[in-house]
Amino acid sequence: MRKFSKIAALMLLGASVSMLQAADTKSRTKHTDTNSTVATAQLDMVSVTANRSETDVAKYVGQVSVLNQNNLTKTPSLIEAINETPGIDIGKDLGRQAGQQFAIRGFGYQSEERVIIEQDGVKRSPSLYSNMISTFRVDNDLLKRVEVVKGASSVLHGSGAIGGIVSMQTKSVDDFIMGNKNYGVMIGHRQESNHMNSNRGALAFKPAKNLGFLLYGKHADHSNMKLADGGAEDVKVVSGDERINTMFGKIEWDITDEHELDLSVFNYHENLITGWQSLYRYEDSTIGRIKQRDYNAVYKFTPINNPWINFSAQYYNTEASYDRMSGDTSYVNTEKRWGLNLKNESVFNTGILEHRLVVGTEYQHRREDSAYLSKGVLRESNSHPNSYKDYGLYLQDVFNLGNFEFTLGGRYDRFERAVTKDNRPKYKESRFSPKLGLAYEVFDGINLLAGYAETFRSPTPHETSSQGPINVPYWYIPNPNLKPEIAKELEFGFSVDKENLLSDDRLYFKATYYTGKIKDMISLQARPDLGNPPFDPKSPHRRYGKYDNIDEAKRSGFEVEAKYNISNFGFNLAYDHMKLKDNKTGKRIGAYADKLVLGGNYLYSPLGLSAGVSMRHYFAPKRDEKTFVSRGKTYEYVDSSFTIVDFKGSWVPKNIENKIFGEGFKVNFGVNNIFNKKYINHSQTKTTTMVGKGRNFYIDFEKKF
Repeated sequence: MRKFSKIAALMLLGASVSMLQAADTKSRTKHTDTNSTVATAQLDMVSVTANRSETDVAKYVGQVSVLNQNNLTKTPSLIEAINETPGIDIGKDLGRQAGQQFAIRGFGYQSEERVIIEQDGVKRSPSLYSNMISTFRVDNDLLKRVEVVKGASSVLHGSGAIGGIVSMQTKSVDDFIMGNKNYGVMIGHRQESNHMNSNRGALAFKPAKNLGFLLYGKHADHSNMKLADGGAEDVKVVSGDERINTMFGKIEWDITDEHELDLSVFNYHENLITGWQSLYRYEDSTIGRIKQRDYNAVYKFTPINNPWINFSAQYYNTEASYDRMSGDTSYVNTEKRWGLNLKNESVFNTGILEHRLVVGTEYQHRREDSAYLSKGVLRESNSHPNSYKDYGLYLQDVFNLGNFEFTLGGRYDRFERAVTKDNRPKYKESRFSPKLGLAYEVFDGINLLAGYAETFRSPTPHETSSQGPINVPYWYIPNPNLKPEIAKELEFGFSVDKENLLSDDRLYFKATYYTGKIKDMISLQARPDLGNPPFDPKSPHRRYGKYDNIDEAKRSGFEVEAKYNISNFGFNLAYDHMKLKDNKTGKRIGAYADKLVLGGNYLYSPLGLSAGVSMRHYFAPKRDEKTFVSRGKTYEYVDSSFTIVDFKGSWVPKNIENKIFGEGFKVNFGVNNIFNKKYINHSQTKTTTMVGKGRNFYIDFEKKF
């Protein structure tokens, strides 16, 4: 009861505070960008990812956060941008673009198989198994919107949805064309004081109303980075040299009023000089190259006056790699995928029930490989090359009865995993995962929410087949008998989505509590009972390790998100709390620090000038162990709270007839970490060098013609 009383108290506090928070104007139609940074600018409160169809965020049983273009201007890193939402944890890194730790409800970097990262429906691996990078390989300036869906309620997207999903959508041809023109040109530049700059440009052309072409390009340079408050342990600067080139091409063809075809090519290429382990090592001893190339084709068929058919078919082919060299050692990891996605949405009535039925199927074939060359000797990986074959079939019906909205659905998954050498046996598994939800509109715009969802993850070839001295801490032992993970999660909450509470205002507030179990969770366990592995003078303390199924893990927590705007003022709030424990031992699986985000913004309409401040406060983490011993030395885990404050502004000139500062011009500016304060992630020790980026001024110009 004490747990629930705390939750109730937090929700009541959030409800009272939320009257001081901001919500952008709600839109129940497809998102359109107005290039406006006003406090009342539209925030699309409709999710197209959570239920694979347009869904009212306030009535979605679960937490989904939507970021538009205005939310992506503070930083060139999407991982840093999503940290403004609840349920996201970052900062266990040195801040390089190529190496940024992230977690969604406890899972992310080093457990990325439990989250889904996708751009335009194309899934990607942030670390490419290398464990030495962590990057979404995207460009914030190219993105139109981002949705972050948390927890097992994202089951419709398949294996890996235990933590959640980050779904990114790129811009379209019309986003670069002003007014009634049939062409558009965009140029832009960003400059940061902490050694980053970029230049970008785009050309959009519509030779006919039903045909459009887009070509976008960008070059960005990131170099030595100052750490906050003078750094730590005599480390003040993180060495590095990252040069990123992004190219994107797109063709949009409305063949008829009912048929549409979109073709796109995305190419991301990064040359870098960084540490061998780019997240943790501050020296620049490694020359590397990161690549991502996506080919994507989407066909849509929407017959006029036929609500039963809203069909889409997608084919994609993608390839990514990380190739690096240090001294006489080189290492390359590659990943290739191709997939096919089919989906149809039907809207119909059966008596008094109004239905929105989504049915779809997916197939993905993924291959991983690596080559590790040291002193002229090729060392083979015991889990490479490998293949993943994923089949999925999902169905969901959202239907309304009066003030009730019911969600009934689920997904059937079949997996096939294999290490494709030495005639090793394949790993096969299948399961149906249900999803149930109920939203009850108690009063106009006030909803009670309850739901249950399960999701399923098959072991990876690395978890079943890794063997030998793969890293410094462990000598791996394979385990072909691993069971799949099954997450079962209950979620309860309420939401408020109201207009004109006072005058010309809007409030969005949502609080959810979730609790569930992850059965047979897979975790790397030390095995001292097996004795000592062969001695290595470079790793004298190496132990045997083996991936095993933990009896059961329990995850619970709550998240609050609120937005409020009135006149030209806007405010926002986010709060999250989470526990992840081993049910057998009762001990926490890692630590977690509660996070509070507060923000406010004001628009001066006559000049089109806006300015605002945001704060992220990380509470002192709670943990089972205060210290640990490594190589005879005792280290203390961090036990402090941290506060980071940012300033953000923008100028979109109005009523100015000037070729440069007139229509199509905008500038974003700000200061990240105004007070140059340190932030140490809850997983780190007090003496870590990972103390966060130092104060950073930035300015970003963009002009459309």
